[in-house]
Amino acid sequence: MISIGMDVSKGYADVGIINNLGIKLCDVFLIDDNNSGYNLPDKKIQLIKETNTDEIIRVGMEHTGGYETNFYNYLVGVMGKYNIEVYRLNPLSVKRFIESDLHRGKTDRMNAIDIANYMLNRKLKKNPVVSFEIEGLKSCIKMIEKNVLEASKIRNELNSKIYKYFPDLLKYCDNGLNYWVIILLSKYPTISDLKNIKLEDLLEIKYLKREIAEKLIELSKETIIDKVDSLSKIVIQQLCSKLLMLDEFTKDLTRTMHDKNIQIY
Repeated sequence: MISIGMDVSKGYADVGIINNLGIKLCDVFLIDDNNSGYNLPDKKIQLIKETNTDEIIRVGMEHTGGYETNFYNYLVGVMGKYNIEVYRLNPLSVKRFIESDLHRGKTDRMNAIDIANYMLNRKLKKNPVVSFEIEGLKSCIKMIEKNVLEASKIRNELNSKIYKYFPDLLKYCDNGLNYWVIILLSKYPTISDLKNIKLEDLLEIKYLKREIAEKLIELSKETIIDKVDSLSKIVIQQLCSKLLMLDEFTKDLTRTMHDKNIQIY
């Protein structure tokens, strides 16, 4: 077996190649994370296949959380061409292996060779080949989860603002903040802001029912919440604006995945 270890960093990788006895077949070399850089390991693999036709070739790199993605995707793309095996390796397992290697030279900093040695005589679980479409799907799902979490925090903050500045709205928020509640707050952040508002103006808010609008105007004339500082109002309006943006962005992402016939759950 031929084992090729790649020690990936941001923008480049060190590459070490050894045979089944752990003997280096060439000096460790550096490749850049670009098209010209990929040509070098391509040529090395081609040369190895020509001189070791029956040998299994393993290529492995640590799962660094992103830096290895381009190298990994490129090598997956040439798997069929050279009949090689490509692995993303657990960094913690590799680290433990290196630390347990009593014969490793103290001045040896060639992690690429360490990674290559790690793969020798080990049963490695093959990584599923993930298409670019699936990679994009995973990114979308992460973005949606992030947006949902952030929107939840904003909703909680808005609830506390409603309790303080617009308590009469709470009875309409038992099942969460409705769309019309958010739009209402973005226009009129406190109950006292409704005192001089006409019913027709409120009814322009989508999904707001007439009887609720009439009740809110009536309550605004009786409220004891009269003076609210302008900055607090701006904060409420900004929270509403951000929440609407996050909700719309999440809907757009979900709709796009649906159009591509990709289901989240």
